[in-house]
Amino acid sequence: MSNIKVGDKVRFLNSTGGGVVRSFKGKDQVLVEDEDGFEVPALIRECVVVGDSEMQVHSSRRSPLPSVEQASATQTPSHTATVETHSRASLPNNETPIPAETAEGERLNIYLAYLPIEPAKVMQGSGYETYFINDSNYYLFFNYMNRQNNSWISRYNGIVEPNTQIFLEEFGKEELNDLERICVQLIAFKKDKPYSLKNAISVELHLDTVKFYKQHCFMENDFFDEDAMVYPIVRQDIPEKELLISAAELQEAMQQKVREDRRAPQTIVKKKATDSAILEVDLHITELLDNTNGLSNADMLNYQLEKFHEVLSKYAANKGQKIVFIHGKGDGVLRKAIEKELKTKYPQGGERMLVKVLTGKTLNSKMLPLDVGCIVDNVATVIAINQAVRYNQPLISKVMTISGDGITPSNIEVPIGTSFKWIVEQLGGFKSEVQKLICGGPMMGSALIHLDIPVTKTSSSLLALVQDEVSLFEPSACIRCGRCKDVCPSLLVPQKLYQIATKNDTEAFILNGGMECIECGCCSYTCPAKRNMTQAFKKMKYLVSVNKRK
Repeated sequence: MSNIKVGDKVRFLNSTGGGVVRSFKGKDQVLVEDEDGFEVPALIRECVVVGDSEMQVHSSRRSPLPSVEQASATQTPSHTATVETHSRASLPNNETPIPAETAEGERLNIYLAYLPIEPAKVMQGSGYETYFINDSNYYLFFNYMNRQNNSWISRYNGIVEPNTQIFLEEFGKEELNDLERICVQLIAFKKDKPYSLKNAISVELHLDTVKFYKQHCFMENDFFDEDAMVYPIVRQDIPEKELLISAAELQEAMQQKVREDRRAPQTIVKKKATDSAILEVDLHITELLDNTNGLSNADMLNYQLEKFHEVLSKYAANKGQKIVFIHGKGDGVLRKAIEKELKTKYPQGGERMLVKVLTGKTLNSKMLPLDVGCIVDNVATVIAINQAVRYNQPLISKVMTISGDGITPSNIEVPIGTSFKWIVEQLGGFKSEVQKLICGGPMMGSALIHLDIPVTKTSSSLLALVQDEVSLFEPSACIRCGRCKDVCPSLLVPQKLYQIATKNDTEAFILNGGMECIECGCCSYTCPAKRNMTQAFKKMKYLVSVNKRK
């Protein structure tokens, strides 16, 4: 009884029934597939082998393939504690069946497949099965191994018949790290007939072990009824090669492009003469103002920063101009404020800003970056393109940031369509009563009235705020200070556009460039009157789009 193997036909000693052993569950249990296709757990000591044993071929193969000739009994795969190889049962007159050959099978198509044992528990780290698929007319002598430090460890080796898939091993999540680098070496041949010579093949692959925890990475395939991850080893006689880009090759290609552009005929453009003298600007408050009576420290700091921005704006067009700002020692408050202004400038990551700064080309609301010869993609988009092109996998999940003082901060990946309410529940709910929920960032996000909404491909974050700071301030009359105009990245006059928005005048809104607003929220943030400018502009842009559809 201890010699029971996967594929053996067994019957139960203490009850009626039996079937075919499909896998092992622990050290003392097996899963037996009955005639109805159900897998029944049973103790090994209560099973007895009957009849000839079947080969280790997965039952869910859409078109059953011939069985496999295993390696000799001397080989010892690393996982034979529960699954052992065995030889073919003797056939009448010692005849070996000849596998049916196909025209397509004259070219080698070899794959590795990984299936979860419990698909519903993939996210918790289900156990997995490994299968070797020989979709060709050739016998294959192969060796399947994994890398460990600077050496390789053989996990399975043997001979597989033509047009056959075989079970290799079962492993758990604790072994995933060992499978990050794998290699398959194989030699193809035919028995007792002429054939085309195939070169010996060795293919190394990198497995993204994180995918083993993502259910959507196991996809429909041509070999199993269940979803599986199928890695090609050889396709149409061509060994699979990883797309590896050398940093040195990339640098050389970029330098070659620069050389070609420099050597191409160009119109002579003389450089403008620039004032190379260093400009010194003293930001001491005593040098800027004659009298500081009635000014708080915050007022003086704001005045110094306004002077700083004024100088930068004045000399922004003079490339190469060196400016030295002189500041006092003190606590270093002004210095830290200037360093912060130089390091961060919202919204410097915007599409239009990036194209303008890097290429000097200008975009408007009617243009795409491609119209000026640019492509602007964020990291998530690049990853989605890679998944779609290389693995034929659409965008079905989204990485989100959950933040705010009302919830436990987290970065999570959830399927598109997941309810925000379910996400909050999985994170343990809110820490305390939340006054405001924002879908998106604090500047450009939209307030939510409830959580019964799904995650979409544009969802990025959820903010749970214990205190609604915006509601603490009531909008007041505009004092025409011009701060909204100074911070507008689209060079608009938000104060004038807001007046137009209050009258719902869509034509005047368009004429004054309202459609160029990127809804960054800078005007509302800096407005001392706390006017809801961004919300008004969003409403006007929506009205314009509705009128165009009429």
